[in-house]
Amino acid sequence: MPFVYLPKVDCVMARVAKSASTSILRSGFQTKVGGLDFAMKLPPAWANKFRFAFVRNPFERLVSAWQMFQKHPSARNTKFDARSLTLNRVLSVVEDESISVYDNNYWGLLKLHAIPMTHPHYRLHEADFIGKFESLESDWRSLCETIGLEHRPLDRLKDSGRNAHYSTFYDPGTRKRAERLFAEDLVKFGYRFTTESPAPKTNQPKERGSKILFLCGVGRSGTTALRGSLGSHEQIYYNGFENNIIQDIASVAQKNCTMRSRKFSMAVDQEKYDASFRELLCSLIWPDKELAARPIHMAAINPTPTQLDYLAQLFKGSKYIGLIRNGIEVVSSRTEFRSFANMSFENHCDVWNRSANVVQWGKRNPAVFRLMRHEWLYEPAKLRSWMDELCDWLGIDCSESPQQHLLKKLEHPTSGNGSLNREAYSKSSIADKRNYFLSKRNRWRNWTPEQIAIFEDRCSDSMSSLNYKVPWNQLTNEISDAG
Repeated sequence: MPFVYLPKVDCVMARVAKSASTSILRSGFQTKVGGLDFAMKLPPAWANKFRFAFVRNPFERLVSAWQMFQKHPSARNTKFDARSLTLNRVLSVVEDESISVYDNNYWGLLKLHAIPMTHPHYRLHEADFIGKFESLESDWRSLCETIGLEHRPLDRLKDSGRNAHYSTFYDPGTRKRAERLFAEDLVKFGYRFTTESPAPKTNQPKERGSKILFLCGVGRSGTTALRGSLGSHEQIYYNGFENNIIQDIASVAQKNCTMRSRKFSMAVDQEKYDASFRELLCSLIWPDKELAARPIHMAAINPTPTQLDYLAQLFKGSKYIGLIRNGIEVVSSRTEFRSFANMSFENHCDVWNRSANVVQWGKRNPAVFRLMRHEWLYEPAKLRSWMDELCDWLGIDCSESPQQHLLKKLEHPTSGNGSLNREAYSKSSIADKRNYFLSKRNRWRNWTPEQIAIFEDRCSDSMSSLNYKVPWNQLTNEISDAG
């Protein structure tokens, strides 16, 4: 059954066959699959609930379905010897319009397990969250964070026992047929046919530094949405969390090797010293040995320029994204957000200035830095262009997944004018999304004269350098496209 309602979190799972759905339901949600409310077709009552799914490389998924149905019990009710099932025959079943995924027999079940994930049956174009089998644990962690579920590690409940790489089961003919049949899956979810490559011996990048990406931004700037978006790319290893421990360790490490008295007492040379901290950070942030083969290892941090200087020394060739949002919007949002409620107005201003300082650092290091503005998150054309340029800069394949992730999700919304919940936001038009964020720009009207004066004193220079206008001194609060 492709749709299952989960009352504990009031959401619906689109259960894509052969994509770890059983593991997620049983070990993730700690529930018996047979006791849940299933439906072959999405009931109207579930249509507006938060919906999620997990997908898998179509080539590997097809092999998994094929091998499963070589010994499927439903074959006993047919005259067909399931052991003789070939990959070509599976592809023919998928193409056969006379076989329905709703047929409760061997061929119908086989087709259900092998159809493209973009098939209308699954309705994934409406999903609010799409995770990947290849990054199952990190994407599962992100989903738990999104729906408010306590995270539990997933158990692999079904294991085919197959050791050979899926590519070894294809010949040129079956590969060509599969590429044609799953063409939409490949584009939408960013997959491709790969051949077996040896696993890395450690969990560290093979060429440390050249594969490290740091996403830099302060809270309430769109950091959760952007890190989740980039983390959905199949060639990026991201652990699903904020990684602020990185700047803490970087500060300590840099202080110890730059203060004259401490540097004098170092027991190892600078190269060994840096290598020790580099190994420490890699083991803390990117510990998964399977995901370590991905070409990009990303971390989400909120650094100072000084910390960035040391990280650039530590990870040679590392690259940086600076996420910036209008300071008035950030400070207004932070004052409303429960997690920051105990901080002073002055502190919120100083925190935002940190992100502005990161942008200035980027201007001094343009070869390794890319700017991302919050307002681009709800401008599809600009977002697509930025994403494509970023992938080219990082040397990875362009993918639909990151942009679709961003356009669907609203992270940690605050109250106020134009407020939308996550469900309404995911189904709203681009114009409504833009209007939602534009409505947030007038929250400064609730500030006291003293707060306006504090913001002017602490943030006006940074606002100007980033081409953001101060509304109480302007007739309009339009954001310049410059920069």
